[in-house]
Amino acid sequence: MTLRPSPVPESLAGMPPAAAARLVAGLVDRWVRRAVPPDGDPRLSVWTYDAARASLAGQWTSPARAARRLDGWMRADVVERLAAALRPGEGHRAPMLVWERTGRPEARKADLAWYAAWRAWSRGEPAAFLVVTRAGWMSLPDGTVGRRQVRRPASQSQVWTGSLECIRSR
Repeated sequence: MTLRPSPVPESLAGMPPAAAARLVAGLVDRWVRRAVPPDGDPRLSVWTYDAARASLAGQWTSPARAARRLDGWMRADVVERLAAALRPGEGHRAPMLVWERTGRPEARKADLAWYAAWRAWSRGEPAAFLVVTRAGWMSLPDGTVGRRQVRRPASQSQVWTGSLECIRSR
Protein backbone atom coordinates (compact mmCIF):
# COMPACT_ATOMS: atom_id res chain seq x y z
CA MET A 1 0.00 0.00 0.00
CA THR A 2 1.43 3.38 -0.96
CA LEU A 3 0.23 6.93 -0.70
CA ARG A 4 0.25 9.10 -3.76
CA PRO A 5 2.10 12.38 -3.29
CA SER A 6 -0.28 14.85 -1.73
CA PRO A 7 -0.18 18.57 -1.13
CA VAL A 8 1.34 19.91 2.06
CA PRO A 9 -0.85 21.72 4.61
CA GLU A 10 -0.10 25.44 4.59
CA SER A 11 -0.99 25.59 8.29
CA LEU A 12 2.17 23.64 9.25
CA ALA A 13 4.35 26.76 9.19
CA GLY A 14 8.03 26.22 9.81
CA MET A 15 8.01 22.54 8.87
CA PRO A 16 9.81 21.54 5.67
CA PRO A 17 7.38 20.27 2.99
CA ALA A 18 8.83 16.74 2.98
CA ALA A 19 8.51 16.46 6.78
CA ALA A 20 4.97 17.86 6.67
CA ALA A 21 3.99 15.34 3.99
CA ARG A 22 5.40 12.48 6.11
CA LEU A 23 3.57 13.80 9.17
CA VAL A 24 0.13 13.91 7.55
CA ALA A 25 0.66 10.52 5.87
CA GLY A 26 1.62 9.11 9.27
CA LEU A 27 -1.48 10.59 10.90
CA VAL A 28 -3.73 9.03 8.26
CA ASP A 29 -1.98 5.66 8.68
CA ARG A 30 -2.38 5.96 12.47
CA TRP A 31 -6.15 6.42 12.02
CA VAL A 32 -6.42 3.60 9.46
CA ARG A 33 -4.51 1.15 11.66
CA ARG A 34 -6.65 1.95 14.70
CA ALA A 35 -8.23 -1.25 15.99
CA VAL A 36 -11.85 -0.13 15.69
CA PRO A 37 -14.51 -0.57 13.03
CA PRO A 38 -14.57 1.95 10.16
CA ASP A 39 -17.40 3.81 11.90
CA GLY A 40 -15.28 4.19 15.05
CA ASP A 41 -15.46 6.94 17.61
CA PRO A 42 -13.82 10.25 16.79
CA ARG A 43 -10.61 11.31 18.50
CA LEU A 44 -9.17 14.76 19.18
CA SER A 45 -5.46 15.06 19.89
CA VAL A 46 -3.06 17.89 20.50
CA TRP A 47 0.48 17.70 19.15
CA THR A 48 3.58 19.86 19.18
CA TYR A 49 5.87 20.06 16.18
CA ASP A 50 9.00 21.74 14.93
CA ALA A 51 11.03 21.43 11.75
CA ALA A 52 12.16 17.89 12.61
CA ARG A 53 9.33 16.01 14.34
CA ALA A 54 5.90 15.98 15.94
CA SER A 55 5.00 14.69 19.40
CA LEU A 56 1.62 13.71 20.85
CA ALA A 57 0.84 15.77 23.97
CA GLY A 58 -2.68 14.54 24.78
CA GLN A 59 -5.86 13.08 23.30
CA TRP A 60 -9.59 12.84 23.92
CA THR A 61 -12.00 10.22 22.58
CA SER A 62 -15.77 10.16 22.82
CA PRO A 63 -18.54 7.99 21.46
CA ALA A 64 -19.62 9.41 18.11
CA ARG A 65 -23.15 10.06 19.37
CA ALA A 66 -21.91 12.12 22.33
CA ALA A 67 -19.36 14.01 20.21
CA ARG A 68 -22.12 15.14 17.82
CA ARG A 69 -24.08 16.66 20.71
CA LEU A 70 -21.31 18.87 22.12
CA ASP A 71 -21.97 22.59 22.07
CA GLY A 72 -19.40 25.36 21.63
CA TRP A 73 -18.77 25.72 25.35
CA MET A 74 -18.02 22.01 25.79
CA ARG A 75 -15.74 21.97 22.75
CA ALA A 76 -13.85 24.95 24.17
CA ASP A 77 -13.51 23.14 27.50
CA VAL A 78 -12.15 19.97 25.84
CA VAL A 79 -9.65 22.02 23.81
CA GLU A 80 -8.58 23.94 26.93
CA ARG A 81 -7.97 20.71 28.86
CA LEU A 82 -6.03 19.17 25.98
CA ALA A 83 -3.96 22.32 25.54
CA ALA A 84 -3.06 22.13 29.24
CA ALA A 85 -0.98 19.06 28.30
CA LEU A 86 1.35 21.29 26.26
CA ARG A 87 4.59 21.77 28.16
CA PRO A 88 5.40 25.43 28.90
CA GLY A 89 9.10 24.83 28.23
CA GLU A 90 8.41 23.92 24.61
CA GLY A 91 7.76 27.47 23.46
CA HIS A 92 9.78 26.88 20.29
CA ARG A 93 7.45 24.07 19.25
CA ALA A 94 4.18 24.96 17.54
CA PRO A 95 0.87 23.40 18.68
CA MET A 96 -1.35 21.43 16.32
CA LEU A 97 -4.85 20.02 16.89
CA VAL A 98 -5.86 16.87 15.00
CA TRP A 99 -9.54 15.85 14.69
CA GLU A 100 -9.82 12.22 13.57
CA ARG A 101 -13.22 11.07 12.34
CA THR A 102 -14.98 8.93 9.76
CA GLY A 103 -16.11 10.13 6.36
CA ARG A 104 -14.50 12.12 3.60
CA PRO A 105 -11.83 14.75 4.15
CA GLU A 106 -14.13 17.70 3.55
CA ALA A 107 -15.32 20.43 5.91
CA ARG A 108 -18.32 19.56 8.08
CA LYS A 109 -20.08 21.62 10.73
CA ALA A 110 -18.36 19.72 13.55
CA ASP A 111 -14.93 20.29 11.96
CA LEU A 112 -15.56 24.02 11.78
CA ALA A 113 -16.83 24.03 15.39
CA TRP A 114 -13.65 22.30 16.63
CA TYR A 115 -11.56 24.69 14.57
CA ALA A 116 -13.38 27.67 16.12
CA ALA A 117 -12.65 26.33 19.61
CA TRP A 118 -8.98 25.84 18.68
CA ARG A 119 -8.72 29.38 17.24
CA ALA A 120 -10.31 30.77 20.41
CA TRP A 121 -7.73 28.94 22.54
CA SER A 122 -4.84 30.16 20.37
CA ARG A 123 -6.25 33.71 20.61
CA GLY A 124 -6.14 34.20 16.87
CA GLU A 125 -2.51 33.12 16.50
CA PRO A 126 -1.81 30.74 13.61
CA ALA A 127 -2.25 27.22 14.93
CA ALA A 128 -2.37 24.14 12.74
CA PHE A 129 -5.66 22.21 12.62
CA LEU A 130 -5.98 18.98 10.66
CA VAL A 131 -9.01 16.78 10.02
CA VAL A 132 -7.90 13.17 9.46
CA THR A 133 -10.10 10.42 8.00
CA ARG A 134 -9.45 7.02 6.50
CA ALA A 135 -9.73 8.61 3.07
CA GLY A 136 -7.17 11.38 3.67
CA TRP A 137 -6.77 14.68 5.49
CA MET A 138 -7.83 18.32 5.33
CA SER A 139 -6.16 21.41 6.75
CA LEU A 140 -8.18 24.33 8.08
CA PRO A 141 -8.51 27.23 7.42
CA ASP A 142 -6.78 26.93 4.02
CA GLY A 143 -8.80 23.86 2.99
CA THR A 144 -5.84 21.95 1.56
CA VAL A 145 -6.87 18.31 1.06
CA GLY A 146 -4.73 15.23 0.64
CA ARG A 147 -6.43 12.02 -0.37
CA ARG A 148 -5.18 8.56 0.48
CA GLN A 149 -4.98 6.35 -2.57
CA VAL A 150 -4.13 2.69 -2.38
CA ARG A 151 -2.07 1.38 -5.27
CA ARG A 152 -1.64 -2.32 -5.75
CA PRO A 153 1.20 -3.88 -7.70
CA ALA A 154 0.13 -5.44 -11.01
CA SER A 155 0.87 -8.90 -9.61
CA GLN A 156 -1.83 -8.40 -6.96
CA SER A 157 -4.51 -6.99 -9.23
CA GLN A 158 -7.55 -9.13 -9.61
CA VAL A 159 -7.99 -10.15 -13.21
CA TRP A 160 -10.94 -12.32 -14.08
CA THR A 161 -9.90 -15.20 -16.32
CA GLY A 162 -13.01 -17.36 -16.14
CA SER A 163 -15.72 -17.84 -18.71
CA LEU A 164 -19.38 -16.98 -18.59
CA GLU A 165 -21.74 -19.83 -18.01
CA CYS A 166 -25.28 -19.77 -19.26
CA ILE A 167 -27.87 -19.24 -16.59
CA ARG A 168 -30.77 -21.58 -17.11
CA SER A 169 -34.18 -20.38 -16.20
CA ARG A 170 -36.47 -22.83 -14.50
